[in-house]
This record gives sequence, C-alpha cells and structure tokens, in this order.
Amino acid sequence: MSASQSSGSRVPAVPARVPDLQPVEPFTDGTQEAFHQYLRDTPHRLRFDDIRYDQYKQWLLQAQDSDCDNSPKLSRNEQKAHSRVLQKFYLDADEKLCYRSDGRGLRVLRDWQLFGVISNTHSAIPHGGQEKTFNIIMEQYYGIIRPEVHWLLKHCKMGNINGSAI
Repeated sequence: MSASQSSGSRVPAVPARVPDLQPVEPFTDGTQEAFHQYLRDTPHRLRFDDIRYDQYKQWLLQAQDSDCDNSPKLSRNEQKAHSRVLQKFYLDADEKLCYRSDGRGLRVLRDWQLFGVISNTHSAIPHGGQEKTFNIIMEQYYGIIRPEVHWLLKHCKMGNINGSAI
C-alpha cells in the first residue's frame, strides 16, 4: 500500500484520451483583405507604400555614394523632404529602411506588412489587447498608427470568443 493510499487521499483519475485542441486562427479569411481595404480608404502620412519606401532607400544609398554629384535637380520642397530623410532615416546592415527615434532605430514597415506584424505581435502576447499590442509594436517599428491596430484587433476572433472587445 502506498503512502497516498494509506493516508486516505485519492489520486485523481487520468482521462483515457485528451481531446485534440485545434489552434484557433485569430482572423477570418476575409479579414486581411478588409484590412487592406481599410488602409486604402484611410491614407496616413506615416504609412509607406513600396514607391515611397524605395524612394527613401534610393536617396540614402545615393548619399552614401561619394561619387553622386550627378543627382537630378530638386525643387525646394523636394530638397526639404530629401534633407529630412537623410536626417531621420538610415539603412541598417541588411539595407532595410529604419527611422531614428530617441537614439534607437525603428524598422520602417511597408503598408503590406502591417497586417502580419499586428497579427503576429498580438498572437505572441496571448491576445493581450489593443494597447499592449500597439505599445510593443511601437518599440520596434515605424509606420503603424493606433487606429490600424484597433481596427484589426476588433476583428480578432479570440477577443470575440473571450467576450471582450479587446
């Protein structure tokens, strides 16, 4: 007789088979396309499409090239924009565009990357809510604004399953 049996306590029975738990996808199939439509319908100056991203990257690469005296003439407004890009942005070791913010670099995201970053960050912190997701993203990335995070996370099935509006 074992010690647990002699003391009168019972060991709980183990179920014969634990049911398989299928992971729940946080968003429906149409959510990503609806999110991209939301981005098209609500333009914002912090967002980067491929054209803007590539233009900034080209300006930075030209600035690194010391033989770049044959660059095209720019208007006054273009010169101001060019100067701002050279001051506030840089290319990392992988030639990815980054934004200088309070002594640290934030990776610039293109608009087509927003869904994946928001979704993956939100899932990595067990659906921790809109503000927590937004704050974590803001520590690493540039080009996402709060309403984008809120819009997408309102469509998270996990928040709806848990009965919260996350």
